[in-house]
Amino acid sequence: MIRPLFFLVLFLVSGAIMAQGDKLKNNEVALKTKLLFNEKKYSDIYALFSTKLKNEMKEQDFCDFLNRSLFVLYGDIDSLEYVKETQSCHCYLTHFKYGDFQMNLATDKENNIELISFIPVSTSKFFKITDYLSDNKKESSFDSLVDKLVKDHMQSPQNCGLSIGVFNNGKESFYNYGEVKRGSKTLATSSTIYEIGSVSKVFCGILLANAILENKVNAEDDIRNYLPGEYPNLQVGDNYIQLIHLVNHTSGLPRLPDDIGAQQDYNALNPYKNYNREMVFNYLKKIQLSKQPGKVCEYSNIGMGLLGIILERVYGKPFEELVKEKITSSFGMNNTSIRLNTDQEKKFATGYNIVGKETPHWELEAIAAAGAVRSSPGDMLTFLKANLEEKNEALKRSHQSTFNTGNTIAMAWHIMKTKQGNNMIWHNGGTFGFSAFIGFVKEKNCGVVILNNSGGNVDFIALQLLKHLQQ
Repeated sequence: MIRPLFFLVLFLVSGAIMAQGDKLKNNEVALKTKLLFNEKKYSDIYALFSTKLKNEMKEQDFCDFLNRSLFVLYGDIDSLEYVKETQSCHCYLTHFKYGDFQMNLATDKENNIELISFIPVSTSKFFKITDYLSDNKKESSFDSLVDKLVKDHMQSPQNCGLSIGVFNNGKESFYNYGEVKRGSKTLATSSTIYEIGSVSKVFCGILLANAILENKVNAEDDIRNYLPGEYPNLQVGDNYIQLIHLVNHTSGLPRLPDDIGAQQDYNALNPYKNYNREMVFNYLKKIQLSKQPGKVCEYSNIGMGLLGIILERVYGKPFEELVKEKITSSFGMNNTSIRLNTDQEKKFATGYNIVGKETPHWELEAIAAAGAVRSSPGDMLTFLKANLEEKNEALKRSHQSTFNTGNTIAMAWHIMKTKQGNNMIWHNGGTFGFSAFIGFVKEKNCGVVILNNSGGNVDFIALQLLKHLQQ
């Protein structure tokens, strides 16, 4: 998934009971933390830590957490409310712009922070949604299984709508739940458009396979052959980054560049909008690889985004145009694109983050290949069936394993051996307001697509359905 990793509890100091400090002094520190957070002065918050807490964690880890897992996802802190005192800390209900947390805080006699943690406040603890829209007729045992698996997800007030597409031995089925926009009373259809996040990566993998088959590139080519300028740092010893390393996440490049926040008009809720090609190339000139390319599989959004840029340079066309020309037009996927036309915009679902707050649609500039594609359940099931059939040579090539030390990776696709002894080819994805899953089993001629207009994960539902389909 392209969205940053999120931790429910941050950095609780080891040991028994902490000293809470005086309530009034704690309140001062809490308010100061709020002000510094909103000013993005994360290092200044770290400076308030006690020596012991500083020894427990690194400054960079703490600052990255505040930026990537709190500010980027939930925005500024609007207000704090004192809740209670426990044996170990004072608790504050912390209202971020796009979500609520309980901040636990303890200070020592010198008013230094000895404990700080952020725990999401889940409204699901207080109520469940029991009346939601659905077109599931529950006529078959499989219909009932779908309904059972979806129930907990739909009863959570953080979630909004869900679409499922199933293909099994020549038959396709669709199931829709909830709303395309909260309060609209409008149920999704097979034509509703969702952000698919990192599922976009498999489109990039297919484009690379296509470029290889067309003799435009070789999988083992040094990526520097396709980049402007000199990059002597993109090599460790005799090992340089190859095109294949970008598509199977063994390049040694990090998950995300650390200068995302330096882009012009940075918007934490639309964090990649203005991260342009010049920034990508400048970042590549600065980075020092910590691992030899081709040796370790570590998921990299910047790596896949870079592959998209390289393919654009190879073909002399934008990534979006390549997706349309080489993939979606061939399969009649008329609701799949990056930039939507007027009619498609009307079908575009509203997204909600993992605490149920409406969040903007994402726009990705330079690293579009990492997660910019939007699609519908109908289109994605069409795409799934094409992958099952493998009549297209680029699709077939993209399914072949390219790295299998610990994780089996094809060209962006993940390959997992199921308990039934089959190979499941799959990918998931997520933005702040959407999550997605596509997976299929060729041995059983079956597959599942799930698109969701909230940040809540849908992998469990998909995996359980695929497990059933293999019986």
